Amino acid sequence: MNQTNPIQHSIYILDTAAILSRKQFDDRVELMTVSKVSEEFSPGGSSYRWFEYLLEKGLRIIDPSKDAVLLVEKTAKEYGEDTRLSETDKNLLALALDISNEAGKNIVLVTDDYSMQNIADVLNIRFQPVLERGITKRFKWIRRCRGCRRIIHEDIEHCPICGSELSYVRSRTTPLKKKCDR
Repeated sequence: MNQTNPIQHSIYILDTAAILSRKQFDDRVELMTVSKVSEEFSPGGSSYRWFEYLLEKGLRIIDPSKDAVLLVEKTAKEYGEDTRLSETDKNLLALALDISNEAGKNIVLVTDDYSMQNIADVLNIRFQPVLERGITKRFKWIRRCRGCRRIIHEDIEHCPICGSELSYVRSRTTPLKKKCDR
């Protein structure tokens, strides 16, 4: 039986922290990121030179489809992660979604961001932490009033009943769909 090396068909989608970590990746994996990440590097300095080096080694910059971004935004809102994720984070998750639709591709989102890992797990996207341990459970967050402790479903900052500030609290945790790659 002819077995192929799974790393040969792997695509690693890198966030800014993954690039800044200067982590070495196997030459057989394909590296991708989004233009929002590339905008975070300004000319000059060692970080920019490392980013340029990765570009020379084949790092591709690809932006996700609008449909994938909308799905990520909807999922993030449902899980209470919408305010924790930046536009860049959402684009990286959306790119992973777009590419995961291609058959035979092993997609791995490389990030230490726990909110990104949480939504990646919900969307069935594999992830790999860079320097941190990575999440061990999936969280769903809800907004609760700090004063009267009511659960608020609207996207507001203060309780409409007592005027107190709202905070996010975990409503539930569930086991991960997939173990993260460590």
